[in-house]
This record gives sequence, C-alpha cells and structure tokens, in this order.
Amino acid sequence: MEHIYQSYTANASAKLNIAEYFSQYQGANEQLRTTIPMSKEKLAELYESISIDQLGIEEESAVTGHRRVTPKLEAKKITNDTNLQTLAKLKDKYMDYLPKVFRPSLKYQSELIVNYNDPITSGAKAVPGKDLIIFLRVYDPFDYFKKEHPQRRQRISLMHVIGVLGCQTLADLRDKIHCISDTSVTLESSNNPHEYTEVSNKELYKSSFFYIENTFYNDMRDPQNHDNSLPIREWAEKRNLGPFKTEKMEDVRIDSLVVKFGYPWVYQHQGNCEHLIVFSDARFVARDDDLAIANYPRVYRAKPSKQPSCMICERIVQWITFDSDRVPHDSFFFCDKCFLSFNYKDNKKIGNFKAYRYPYDTELMKKVHNCLKENK
Repeated sequence: MEHIYQSYTANASAKLNIAEYFSQYQGANEQLRTTIPMSKEKLAELYESISIDQLGIEEESAVTGHRRVTPKLEAKKITNDTNLQTLAKLKDKYMDYLPKVFRPSLKYQSELIVNYNDPITSGAKAVPGKDLIIFLRVYDPFDYFKKEHPQRRQRISLMHVIGVLGCQTLADLRDKIHCISDTSVTLESSNNPHEYTEVSNKELYKSSFFYIENTFYNDMRDPQNHDNSLPIREWAEKRNLGPFKTEKMEDVRIDSLVVKFGYPWVYQHQGNCEHLIVFSDARFVARDDDLAIANYPRVYRAKPSKQPSCMICERIVQWITFDSDRVPHDSFFFCDKCFLSFNYKDNKKIGNFKAYRYPYDTELMKKVHNCLKENK
C-alpha cells in the first residue's frame, strides 16, 4: 500500500525494528563506556561539572517559576504620571497589544496532560534503561465527508496520546483506546425508557484490528470474534493490491513491530469505526517514570471534546432520539427529565420516535443503578 500513499512518507522515518534499533543503541552506549573507562568518583565529578546549576552565578536571584507576560496586566502596573520616557514608551508598547488576540505559542496548548492520583505501586516493575516506552497518537474517527456538507472534508483531530511499554501487546493497546462508539448502547428503548442494560457495544462487538505495515493484527481473544480484515483482503486481492498478512494482536509485542514513525496506520473496531494511529516517539524508561507495569498502557495527553447538551434545558445529555415527528431536528438530544416529560404522558409514548441512551460508562451506570434500587 505504500506506493499508493507515498505523500505520507515525507515526514515519516525509515522502517525501524523497534527492539533491534534500541538494542543497537544500547550496545553503542556500552561500547562507549568501555572505551572511556572512568571511576565512579570521576563520573560524579564530571556530572557535577556539567550540571545546569553551574550556569548561574552567586549574585543571581533564584528562579521561582515561569511567568508569562500579559500586556494588559503589565500596562496597568505603569502609572500615567511617570516622568521616565522609557516607562512611558514601554506602556505605549503594551497598549498596542490590547486590541490584538494574544495567544502563547505552545506546542501542546490544545491538549490536556492527564494526571493519575492513585497509580498502582505493586506488582512487576519496568527496568529503567532497559524497557522501552512507545508513544502513539490516536485520532478521532474519520467520517470522510460530512453528510450536511458533502464538499467539505473533515479535519482530522487528535483524541489522545498513549504510552505503552515495549513488552506489552497490541491487545493491551487496543483495550486502552477509548471511543464513544464502544460505550454506545444499541438497545432501542422508546417503548420502555426505564429498561436498563449493562452491556455496551464494546462488550457485544469485540472484533477489531490494527493495520500496520501490510499486516492486519486481529483481536481473536474471544472465540466469537470475527476476522474483520477478511472482506478488505478479498476486495484488495481482486484489485491486485497486497499481499497482506494476518496475525493475532494478542500475540504481538509492541517492540517486535517494524514501523515507520510519523506514518499513519489504522485501528478499526465496531465494524466501521476507523481511527488513524501514529507512532510518534520511543525511548527507554527513565527512573522518574511510573515504573509499575500495571499502570500501562496509559493516556498521557488528551484532546478535550465538547459534550453536547440537552436541546431544551442545556443540561447533560442522557438520551438521543431519531425519526421523531415532534421535534425540529434529527437527531435530538435530551436530558433525562426533558426526555420523559416531553415524550411521555402517564408513562405512555407520545408520537413516533426511536430513543437510545447517550453513550456512557457502563461501570459507572451499574453503580448508579444499584444506588437507585437501594434507595427505593
């Protein structure tokens, strides 16, 4: 497939066997240590001499933190009755910024760093300088063309950045990718809105695959899972594309892959929900990393997504209706209170419509449902 998508190779690396590359890198480091013998005392002395603390001088005040200069605030600090022309000119300069949009130039300003308050500390540990951590960027599902604007292509948007250890498998990575189509519930509940289901799409439809370097890695952990890549491979064979290989994702370690960093690959689940994934970085685990293997894969950064609100009262969405003859939009979002009061009278359905629960965390809903039963 590379000859079809050649334009993507411009910003991608050459093909790398991840484990082999870092093995060679580690070997080069060991060779460097043996060719330059140095005692621990000399090594400590060298480390101290190149410390960043050596860049300061005794009279220099300590840095207490980074502060971004905001022109509007800085202008207020300078009084109007100052006789110093330097301050007057500086205030004029700050005032020139006020009508303009002031945005800091930050590489990850649209992404949120995910902090874990209670990480696991027990169990097996990763070894700094030996185990690898690989970072992948997972993007939102790509819809090709929006229905309401068929001529406008959808902009690809980051969903989250995941760090996975080299000793873990593609199946571990697949379990960490959170998508709204997995948390959706396909039960049509307009005739019985109080009916509760503990089963989400992810539990019903577990089949999925990664497509990386002409290989489809299928999730076959459940005996009922299907090879979703089969129709694609049959379609490609008729058009002289391929050949393609297949493997089980649960049997493939991340560090055994041969990939191009910066090149887009595909993760597909729920039959037709496709995400682009990009191997963006890889390094040895450091001492200040979280070393408990049970905490990986982990989401390091995430792109905040806009949560739709009830179209009547603007509270949190809990229901979606389709094909309704009493609302101006298809689909229509409701909170629980508005949904029941607008669409039902004396617990009887009004008009024609289909209703589905808005995607939610099934584990959280189980707890809520149990609490409701206990309070009855």
